[in-house]
Amino acid sequence: MKKIIRPSVRAIILNWDKFLVCKMGKCHWIPWWWIDFWETLCEALSRETLEELNIEGRFKEIFFVQDFIRKWNDWNLYHAIEHFCLIENNVDFFNVLENYKLASHSYEISDLKWCSIYDVPKDFMPVWLLDCLGDYFLDKKGYKCRYITQKKS
Repeated sequence: MKKIIRPSVRAIILNWDKFLVCKMGKCHWIPWWWIDFWETLCEALSRETLEELNIEGRFKEIFFVQDFIRKWNDWNLYHAIEHFCLIENNVDFFNVLENYKLASHSYEISDLKWCSIYDVPKDFMPVWLLDCLGDYFLDKKGYKCRYITQKKS
């Protein structure tokens, strides 16, 4: 069986006590993208926030790292390594709901909204992130990056 490793980056975009949630496919998520093999995490984050949200997102810090392995098909295992990153840019974020449709890849997003940890859509994934965001909103200076790994399924 072949193992396919796919690193990705997720952008946690904050606006006071709210965070940006988008609908991509069937669920609501924190905006996320694959990291191309020739890119660094920061380069992918900058490129994708511009392509999909029409904002210049700058890496601030890693908020959470998750990895998991899933059976993709009878021949392949899929190993995801997801980097949840706080990004900063105080100018564009306020207008993202109006301006994201001007982005070159905005067609991948069917809905975009600001949510608090108490009013996320019922199909929001991953739900464990809400606890981490709640801890962060309570103590921004004391919050430490977290790591979670999941067993194969």
